[in-house]
Amino acid sequence: MVTVYNDDGREARYSCSYEATTYGGPRCQSISARPVDTCVTALMLEALSPSAIDVSLQLPRISNSNGSNCTKAGSSDWNARTMKRRSRADATKLSILTP
Repeated sequence: MVTVYNDDGREARYSCSYEATTYGGPRCQSISARPVDTCVTALMLEALSPSAIDVSLQLPRISNSNGSNCTKAGSSDWNARTMKRRSRADATKLSILTP
């Protein structure tokens, strides 16, 4: 994907033109950059919020009966958060790509 600017640089589009520029084939797809940039910005700000960073840096240590530490609870929490974010990202992609 490449960024293409129109209207004297006021409008941007993401365009897949590899086939066209390399082999003379048709352009495969193009999408306005504004909704993509809006969604990516929101997801990045959410991921980089102070509370999200604090949570991701903390792996709760749970002491078991013999006194050793384990991080299973922390890794399952991490996996749950990762799955939730992937699900949101998939829904965002669908909403952008569905006309």
